[in-house]
Amino acid sequence: MLHLHAFLPCRACGVAGYLFRPLAAAVPVRAGVVLLLSRTLVPTLANYLLRSLRPTRLWPRIFARIQQGFEAHSRIFLPIIAAFCQRCLQNIRYFVISFTAVT
Repeated sequence: MLHLHAFLPCRACGVAGYLFRPLAAAVPVRAGVVLLLSRTLVPTLANYLLRSLRPTRLWPRIFARIQQGFEAHSRIFLPIIAAFCQRCLQNIRYFVISFTAVT
């Protein structure tokens, strides 16, 4: 992701240029470092640290109960969601306007 707006103060002259030029250079460098670390170091450390955790017999039962509850509630809400989607597709103009207004 490029932060081109961060380079705008690089063209500033005088005191403003002296103050903001290092900050303008730091934003893209920080974004690049974060991208590099999130793709290399974080997954490696997570794999190393989570390897020592042993699954217990309790966790599969908890996840099964969560899945069963989700399926039971999805049967109730699925017709409501389908009707809402149909209404949105029939009135696509109003949906787009309201969606862009919310976001």
